[in-house]
Amino acid sequence: MPEIQANIQAGKYEDVLAAVQSPVIALTELVKNASDSCLNKHDPIIININTKSRVITITDSGEGLSKDELEHLGEAGHSSKMVGDNIRSPIDNPFSGSKGLGLLTAFFIADTLEIETYSILDRRSYHLVWKKGEQKYTYVEAKSEFQGTIVTLKNIEPAKLQMILLPEEKIKLFMASIRFFTDNENLPRINLVIDGIEESYYPAETLESYYNRNKRSNGGFIAKASFNYENNRITLSYEDNISNFYTFNGKSIDLRDKRTVDNFVSDIQAPESGVAPIKSVCESEAFSEQYLPIEVPAFSGVLYTWRHRKNEDLEQWPVGVRIYINNYSLYRYLDKENDWLTLSEVSQNVKATNYKLKNTYGYLDITNYNEHNEELKISKERNDFVDSMAQRKFIHIMRDVIVGIFARIDIAVKNPPIQSLNLRYSNVAVKVGEPFNLKSAVICNNIGLDSIDLDFDESQICISDDWIVSTDRAGSYDIKLNFDDKSHTFTIHYKNVIPEFDLQKSTITVYKGNSVNLRDFIAASSCKDVTPDSIVILSQNTDTVIKNDVFDRNNSVGQHIVFYRYEDFQRTLSITVKEIEHQPGSGAKSPRIDILFPRLDDLRAHSFKLPELVDAISSYYVQAPTLCMAAIRILIESSAKEFFEHLVDKEETDSLPSLVNRVMNIRACHSKNPDYKKYICVQDPKFIAEFQRISTEYQLSLSRDVKTNINAHLKEISLDMFVHNPAIVATDTTVYRSMLIFAPLLNYIFEVLLEDCP
Repeated sequence: MPEIQANIQAGKYEDVLAAVQSPVIALTELVKNASDSCLNKHDPIIININTKSRVITITDSGEGLSKDELEHLGEAGHSSKMVGDNIRSPIDNPFSGSKGLGLLTAFFIADTLEIETYSILDRRSYHLVWKKGEQKYTYVEAKSEFQGTIVTLKNIEPAKLQMILLPEEKIKLFMASIRFFTDNENLPRINLVIDGIEESYYPAETLESYYNRNKRSNGGFIAKASFNYENNRITLSYEDNISNFYTFNGKSIDLRDKRTVDNFVSDIQAPESGVAPIKSVCESEAFSEQYLPIEVPAFSGVLYTWRHRKNEDLEQWPVGVRIYINNYSLYRYLDKENDWLTLSEVSQNVKATNYKLKNTYGYLDITNYNEHNEELKISKERNDFVDSMAQRKFIHIMRDVIVGIFARIDIAVKNPPIQSLNLRYSNVAVKVGEPFNLKSAVICNNIGLDSIDLDFDESQICISDDWIVSTDRAGSYDIKLNFDDKSHTFTIHYKNVIPEFDLQKSTITVYKGNSVNLRDFIAASSCKDVTPDSIVILSQNTDTVIKNDVFDRNNSVGQHIVFYRYEDFQRTLSITVKEIEHQPGSGAKSPRIDILFPRLDDLRAHSFKLPELVDAISSYYVQAPTLCMAAIRILIESSAKEFFEHLVDKEETDSLPSLVNRVMNIRACHSKNPDYKKYICVQDPKFIAEFQRISTEYQLSLSRDVKTNINAHLKEISLDMFVHNPAIVATDTTVYRSMLIFAPLLNYIFEVLLEDCP
């Protein structure tokens, strides 16, 4: 029975326990560990509480703890998460934490910790026992081979068990994951069982769904405010359910240029004077030069604003705004009394606004956060951010700019300075015989529809009292909407045939310096009464560069809107251009591609030619990225062919996609697979056993999602992409990203090639 010294530095153990603010936080830390190990997003994490025996178990069906991991459990602060390429869980979520303290928090509520685990890596089961206060623990190899890990906490302190059982604390346990708000199916659910009875505190529906059912001009959700931030650019959207006048989507403000605030005000037609003009947000320190170079990670979020009487269903969600990091909350923000956005102060100073703590619901999400790289640091207890320039910039952005703008819009909605009429769009195409609701195209500010005069040809079209337009004749018809001395013309094009087409995606993200063939996003199978070639591609803004239907590599960082048009019909593609976080092409600091392949030197020793290709790509991908993209294709094809030739000394002539899929399928070691029968079953038992061992080790590295990504990326390394469309330009980042994607497959092939080499 191995006995491991815990190796906890003096005072460190006490620091860990002091960092835990409540018993539920200790449980949540264990839930996060379980979530990070999940192999199947549909398997729940089960928390079982036995109040009589004072025992709590946390059960998951994840990848388990290996022998090596068990022997490092006692090293407080030790964690392999967020180190190197180990930044995402097996189900492709960012790791929820990397401080290596989660397990020790168990001793905040219990005096004995036991772990039963089956390690997929070791293919062994282990049982560990550790008592509170001891600087050592023991583990033994067990016979059980159940999938996953069971963490058992024994002798729970009665007072802390009593606190865990409080309804508000159980809600916090569920609310600690962003799934509470979004029902994100890629995050495991929590199943809470207390004395054999399951309890759930998940809302009956998502907050977004409840909002859509209860948005009203009065007595419900009066507004939804969405925001995202990246690289000093704030993008805002707003749904004004009172007047519709201030509804807008995707309007941006650049903290590096205060003039963008003027453009924003003009775009949304906000009043330039009044109780709280929007332009006054420019006074925020978020725009100051001292904060511009400070890096804050990308984040997004949404605020829902309720007015007047609340119903019981709304009480499923506590008021206030939560902050989530990689899907799990900072604990101080689980407290509904935490007014970190100072909404109470806003409502006291400006009585006209609805943005009060008791009326606001929502969350903010920071994804793909790596605390090793970010200037915005999390406190050791994961309770809040560490006070720093990055933390202060984050607060200024949220309080002064984002909430400041939304509160001022709300004031303008409640106190409209003028009566105005406008159109959301000026024309629409409708199929003959189908009714059209004219109200959907009109924006009114402090005007009733009965105050608007409609002028149209009554012999051609009919408009009912509730503004439903209809006709049985094809043609284009103008409707004039008149109010005071202003007039707007709206045109309806009635057609016997309505062409149809869709895009494969509505939003994409590209890195600065990369180009994109925009025609590739037209879903050809969706085209009806229109051909893909007849669809015109153009940009919304003159700043967006499109050449020969290619989104140019010189486009600036930020959001670009691209229109796909055929006659009166249009689809929209939103392209976000991002800065490259770690530019590979920066001289001596460029990461070496060859270090992605740890057994490259072993291959060299056995006279394989493949390392020469890897060396060439690693040496020249900065200077000649397009050439290296072709070399990647050659490397993958050569490796796959070498794989099969090594097994039976026979050259394969299949296409590259076929070869790649055959390699990945044979790894599954299914005895009925034709390639497995042909290439593996004929080998000697020793080789078969080693092949199965290697294949098992790569089960996670070549999971279903990874295989899907590899197959999708095969199209991106097609020579046609670069030879027949010279406007598509590869960059060093393109090469490095491709090698990261194909590295698991290539490493698997290299491992097999090295097996049984003479």
